[in-house]
Amino acid sequence: MEGGGGMQTDIEELCGWPPDMALKLAYTFLRWQDVIGERVGSRARVHGMLVCKRWRDVLRDDDVWKIHCDREVAHREQIAKNWQEELEPQYFILTNQIAKRGETNKSLYEIFVLSQRLGSRLDVHRCGGPESLRIEGGSENRTLRQICLSDIRYIVNPTLQTLRDIFEDERDSRPEQISAMKSRLLTHAHAGNEVLNRESPRSMEPGHLALRVGQYLVASASIEGAQLNEKSIFKASSVMGEVSIADIAHGVEKLSGEELNIELSIRLARKSGDGKLEKVVTFQPSIKKTPFNLSDLDWPVYPVDALHYLFKRQWDSDIYDIYDIYLRRGEQESDEDYRKRSCAAREDCKKNWWESLAAPLKNLISEAYGEHLPDDLPYETLDFITQGNATLLHKMNEILWRDCQLVDAIMKVYRQHSSWISGMIRKHYSAVYGDAPPCETAKILLDIILEVTADQPYPNGLPSLSSLPKMTTSYCDSLPKRINQTLDRWNDLARAAQKDDDVAWSQSTLAELDEFADKFECSGYGRSELMGCLHHEFNPERMVTRFMYDTLSSNTRAFDRFKMKEDIKNAISSLEEFNANNQPAAKALEVMGKCDTAVDEFRRLSHYMHIREHAMLALIPLLPSLSRKDSAKLIWACFVDMTFSHGGRGVTFDNFECDNIPCCKEEEDPMRRFQSDWTMAVQWGMNHRVGAFSSKGVYTRLFGLPLPRNIILAMSDFLVQNLYREDLRDVNKRRTDSIFRVLPYLERSCAVTPEFEHVVLEGLGQAIGNAVSVAQQYDFEEIEPREMSVYQQVLKKLIMSCIALRAKQAIPSLRAAFQGTSGVILAQLNLVPLNAIEQRINEPQYMLLDSANLFG
Repeated sequence: MEGGGGMQTDIEELCGWPPDMALKLAYTFLRWQDVIGERVGSRARVHGMLVCKRWRDVLRDDDVWKIHCDREVAHREQIAKNWQEELEPQYFILTNQIAKRGETNKSLYEIFVLSQRLGSRLDVHRCGGPESLRIEGGSENRTLRQICLSDIRYIVNPTLQTLRDIFEDERDSRPEQISAMKSRLLTHAHAGNEVLNRESPRSMEPGHLALRVGQYLVASASIEGAQLNEKSIFKASSVMGEVSIADIAHGVEKLSGEELNIELSIRLARKSGDGKLEKVVTFQPSIKKTPFNLSDLDWPVYPVDALHYLFKRQWDSDIYDIYDIYLRRGEQESDEDYRKRSCAAREDCKKNWWESLAAPLKNLISEAYGEHLPDDLPYETLDFITQGNATLLHKMNEILWRDCQLVDAIMKVYRQHSSWISGMIRKHYSAVYGDAPPCETAKILLDIILEVTADQPYPNGLPSLSSLPKMTTSYCDSLPKRINQTLDRWNDLARAAQKDDDVAWSQSTLAELDEFADKFECSGYGRSELMGCLHHEFNPERMVTRFMYDTLSSNTRAFDRFKMKEDIKNAISSLEEFNANNQPAAKALEVMGKCDTAVDEFRRLSHYMHIREHAMLALIPLLPSLSRKDSAKLIWACFVDMTFSHGGRGVTFDNFECDNIPCCKEEEDPMRRFQSDWTMAVQWGMNHRVGAFSSKGVYTRLFGLPLPRNIILAMSDFLVQNLYREDLRDVNKRRTDSIFRVLPYLERSCAVTPEFEHVVLEGLGQAIGNAVSVAQQYDFEEIEPREMSVYQQVLKKLIMSCIALRAKQAIPSLRAAFQGTSGVILAQLNLVPLNAIEQRINEPQYMLLDSANLFG
């Protein structure tokens, strides 16, 4: 082991493998453990810990590293010779430092360490640093410096100014009311009152979904006074033929396995005109349990959604569930035999499916397909149909709603069901509301919903958003100067590290380079050396999120449910170990301390989640009572920034699932309370089912009933204010992804509450008009590719909404959009001509359906 000449032999003796294999293992260990010293919890560290100290000492010898360094240099030189490519900084540092080895007196091991660590930082600077071009909209057209300064000026600052106006808060003036409301909500939860979830039609069982559709259909026919056996569902010209309500009811009962029962309430009311009495028939869902809980009720199902997923299930279930039976491979079956048999089975299943369809459904598919389809279909056609093509399903939906004679009645029943649910929620929370006026109660509930925890620290104490400077006006005004100074220093340090050995070998250089990369979120490396840096401080995409946390975070400590589960499991292990072994009394205090801490944190999270979820549900019937400013608060908090509203590392507005955490009960006896909480905490902590579930979603419930005018107006204003105002740089791709999340709610509201349709259409026209006015200020040649791509996507989205909503009021704005600079920009897209768009807008609308098939 003493001499260098016997080093390769020593390696072979140590590990039993040839030197090449030993060096590969050594490289893995040294890079991730000794060399970089990052990713402390990584799998490589575990591997490195298995390497014996003697081997480690051997591998630090220069004779070993000479083999490795020579190989690295030769490999890089060959790449440069063959490909004429720019090589990574690691190569230049390695070769330069080897050449200077006599001057620096560094070992080859130290040189290799430096080349890996410093080289990776310089590579980040080269690829993602201040002056490197970024790919945006398919073109490398902006540097990091340009992106930061432009987005802060045109997007972040205007958005923050609007948010300051909306959220200038008098919250501190009503802490007693908020505290009292929280107490009533918690008492309500302790009483065993469960929340109303909303199961998505996508996840419903086909039988249950069909039963819901059947109830709406039979109720609508009854309200219209149609006889169940009359052939009156579809128009006489419909391809569906003579299908009666009784036919539909029979099919629903067969599919669901349940009887189709509905309840209708009948009352007499006087007409507003002549004062005569008239019979008013209302759909009223039955309540199976008395007393009832909200969780026993069914959320209204939008008819278009229900029909779409029923069609889709017809494809998914009836074809592929049968086909799966034939996919079981025989033990002795060859690949070729299995392939032939599975192809034949697939073809047979599809043919059987087609033959089993009722004649009306075959006729419907034929019309959607565009030609008559015989009973004996060519397999190519059958294969296309059985793929469940989205355009085909869309066309089938469109034909059904076009031919159905009960569309208005079905929508009336849907609205009646929605009104009934809203009334039941109001009744359920009547004790929570108290005697305050609805507008005050709604304001307090909104405050509770918008109260989020401070963004929690990252593991190992690394800084989070809450550790960054507050997004005050003065701080935002100073950002451009500070960003420029930081980027200049980053450039200077990167250049100095390549030229000055003192800088390259300095212990602080790596940490400072990491800090710069991390401030702009350019680093993909571990952060063990970044304990003092401000996490992503200069990243514009994080600034609105930071402001929202600054504004809405309460003094409540942040939650980390993953760590909480680990603490519960550790407490369980300590308790089991203590019970299994006779340990001293002092150990009992330590174990009970762990259990108490775990239970206290569990109880805190449980109450926080259940109070906010009940507040959200209690607010639904009171949404019309929100002021214009409070309506704007709700919409901006939910939609202005996807990272914030979806939770990030904190708890915000995405869902209230939290791994289905139970609600801790109130017990006067401390011991009984601990036992109750501990039992629930253990069950929750050992539950490995994590993630969000659609039935616990916030948006699908909070905005899931017909929206009142104030919320529609707030959404429409939000859309207009966050798109183009003065410059094409007002919008970027990430921003549109957040902002356009309000569009489905606005479009749905036009079908559900047509009396407020003009609010949405005016907003659409204004958004298009603003975009066109901004575009006309430019010559086409001076528009950057990124700006052009974003503009095209924004206009395309707005045009699609105009078509879906038959927005005749927006036609003047659309005509302007196809003229001048805006018209030249849109001409680059594969859009149908303007006259075809106008023609579609002027067509009758039978139900709200999308218009995606009109665009390439």
